Amino acid sequence: MGPKDIVKIVYDKCMQYDPIEAVLQQEIIIYLADFMTSGYHSPVFEGMLRLRIGWIIQAMKNELRRIDKDKLPTIYEMSCYEMNFAMLVEDFLSNITFPEYRQMIVELLQDSINMFNQDKGKTMQKQTSEQTDADDN
Repeated sequence: MGPKDIVKIVYDKCMQYDPIEAVLQQEIIIYLADFMTSGYHSPVFEGMLRLRIGWIIQAMKNELRRIDKDKLPTIYEMSCYEMNFAMLVEDFLSNITFPEYRQMIVELLQDSINMFNQDKGKTMQKQTSEQTDADDN
């Protein structure tokens, strides 16, 4: 299948529903083609007969929806302390050369924060109930 055939399919099938998605599919196809032909990544795609670009886009949309729900503060919304902390974390993570290890550290930090927040909530509930008991007496 040649490039003209691919363009015809993308724009005939996608353009009628969402012109932006048609352009996005075209860009993803170009990126994946470049990615596949690079010597380093080509074994990853060995034996694949199809790549479902629509599924990739759907996964991207779902991730964006999830990110919108868990929206982090922007630079303009951060205090000086938060900004300094973010810069320290960024500096720390930039020293980790392998992306897999960097991802593991990020997930570890997220889990630690979640556990801290859960424990903090339990501690506050315990303190509140102890205060209530003391007030009753």
